[in-house]
Amino acid sequence: MNYYIVLKKENNSFLFLLILIPIVFVILGTVSSNFVFTFTILLASAQIENDNRTASGEKGFLYVGNAKSNNISVLDLATNKAIKNITVGRGTHDIKISDDQQTVYTTDIDSGTVSIANATSNTLTDQINTDVAVHGVAEFNDTLYVGDVYGGKVLVIKDNAIKDEIKVGSGPEYVEARPPDGKILYVANLWSPISVVDLTQSRVIKSIDSGATPHGLSFTKDGSRLFIVNMHSDTLSVIDAQKHEIIKTIPVGKNPEYVKLSPDERFAYVTNLGEDTVSKIDLRNLEVIKSKIPVGKGPHGIAFSEDGEIAYISNMKSNDISAIDTSTDKVIATIPGGGIEPHQIVMKKALSSNS
Repeated sequence: MNYYIVLKKENNSFLFLLILIPIVFVILGTVSSNFVFTFTILLASAQIENDNRTASGEKGFLYVGNAKSNNISVLDLATNKAIKNITVGRGTHDIKISDDQQTVYTTDIDSGTVSIANATSNTLTDQINTDVAVHGVAEFNDTLYVGDVYGGKVLVIKDNAIKDEIKVGSGPEYVEARPPDGKILYVANLWSPISVVDLTQSRVIKSIDSGATPHGLSFTKDGSRLFIVNMHSDTLSVIDAQKHEIIKTIPVGKNPEYVKLSPDERFAYVTNLGEDTVSKIDLRNLEVIKSKIPVGKGPHGIAFSEDGEIAYISNMKSNDISAIDTSTDKVIATIPGGGIEPHQIVMKKALSSNS
């Protein structure tokens, strides 16, 4: 009897184990499957989120000043879409980004304001009232230089306040400080020759007659040369920025508006407002190598991708941005500008470049 009972107990235990083991494996399998499934979903979600984060800003951002919308459009060049509009003053004209890529400045000619935006949060952080018609803006060492078009002077702004005024020529529009020391300021005057300003003395030291209606201007990185378009002479002037003398005058298209050098300084583009084209100049030979690259209507501002492979052109009349492949000089994309009458544009480097 005892043997039978023991045998029965052992058989029951064995049977229990036979039943329990599959249940345990089923439970473990279910838990394991759920765990693996959940982990896989979380991993996939994290990857998607990471991919989205990487895609956003991986090609940089374009900041577009829209004169008739009174705002700055922020275009994500990974998607070629506007991600935000920042409301600024009326009649947004010139736009610049600080060297540290953290701050964007605009001149608002109709409201007489200089708007300051944070380029990380893409929000307006301050606005300086000047009570004059401001057009061009240059930034150097936390100091702004702003052209007072009808006052014939340049405003010197520091700590968000006007600290000085420098008398220049008639109709100062675009202004640029010469790199790398920022001691010389070039001023393109609508109705008079270029003004060369010594900022250590706060006075004009020379006037250069480059042509009719000098307009957009760009320095080489070392400050040795300045390129400036002459709107009503249909020319581009090359200036020795140390001697303040014209080296060469190059015919370009009709009513050139702006000039910008490629990041490697091998060539420059000029927007020809009067014929809806862009001219390309070889900076080694100082010659036009492509005279009429068709873009949108009313080409104005120019910005290059960080690698120089794409040139972005703002088109005032068609309210869009033409993206030009600089290896073929053909438009590869037309991007909505995000506002009405886009004037100047600036490039913010890709997020990976700022980290």
